[in-house]
Amino acid sequence: MEKGKISAYQMSLIMYPAVLATVLLSIPALVGKLAERDMWISPIWASVLGYFTVWISFRLHNQYPGATLIQMMEQIFGTLLGKFIGLLYLLFLTFNLGIMIREYTELTVGRALSLTPMPVIIGSLLIICAFTVRSGLEVIGRMAQICVIPIIFFLILLTLMISPDWDIERMLPIFANGLQPSVNGALIVQGWFSEFSLLLFMLPYVKDPDKAKKWANISVLAVTLTMCLVNLTTLLVFGSITGKVVDPLMSTIAYISIADFFQSMEPVGIGIWVSGSCIKIAIFGYVLSLGIAQWLKLSDYRPIVLPLYFTLVFLAQLVVKNRIELNHFLATLFPYYLTTFQTAIPLLMLIVSFFLTRKHAMRVKR
Repeated sequence: MEKGKISAYQMSLIMYPAVLATVLLSIPALVGKLAERDMWISPIWASVLGYFTVWISFRLHNQYPGATLIQMMEQIFGTLLGKFIGLLYLLFLTFNLGIMIREYTELTVGRALSLTPMPVIIGSLLIICAFTVRSGLEVIGRMAQICVIPIIFFLILLTLMISPDWDIERMLPIFANGLQPSVNGALIVQGWFSEFSLLLFMLPYVKDPDKAKKWANISVLAVTLTMCLVNLTTLLVFGSITGKVVDPLMSTIAYISIADFFQSMEPVGIGIWVSGSCIKIAIFGYVLSLGIAQWLKLSDYRPIVLPLYFTLVFLAQLVVKNRIELNHFLATLFPYYLTTFQTAIPLLMLIVSFFLTRKHAMRVKR
């Protein structure tokens, strides 16, 4: 069904924007409300779930090599139950894509294209993503190679350019109220670390599997450091009001002004962010298309792609009513919703698989 191959390095580059692209702009505000001055520590606690999800993914992949998560479900739970759980997972992915696209649209409308109709903004992005997905996983991997390094470079450059406006006092004292605030913030962040379960859809197509685990863990580390850096930068600029600022990262970028040379860096930031969002929506669309095709036992996932993305144009407008409802959902139910489907279900599969293997071994001994 998928003929292309990617390297372990490309896999790690895909996962970087797959986790960060949409949440990077909202996470300082979401975490700042709970963790306050310890908000930069929260991603460190949350990263434990990321490493745990990577471990689960590789254990499942080693037991069922060549199978994706959807195919594993039928092998572990049986045809009927496996089909049912697989359907729930596909519905989750569809809704999750709708939320991602709506996040992208709300920021684009709010920051750049306030007079452009929402369907036009959504449709223009999804056309690019749909043709990328139809081209296969290998093209998504090459796209990540082109886009991710400039994204990382821009974030480092942003940090250096805004550093003269930092006020270190805004992060002190650390742990003034103990560990609880940073842990509360981590409970919000952990949901996005669970997205590393997408590895289960890419590992069968990695051409150097011996390097895959190393690069997956490097990707978790890179995501963690980026979240810490963004949270710390916004905290040192806005201080205690970070949790009340709309799009703190983009507001920080808009704050940059160096002499008469660097003015209004916001359009550059939006451009970099759009490229990351495109990769994220493309890889999730690929996973959903591939999963539907495997669930239906089709020979190819490509005929599904265009109808799927056409449906997402309408779904993204229906998932929430407005920006306020979206932010409330992201800060309350959504992180746990992500963890349930992307870490808890694979963990359950691993546990059931362990007992099935043990039961089979005991039968062989008899």
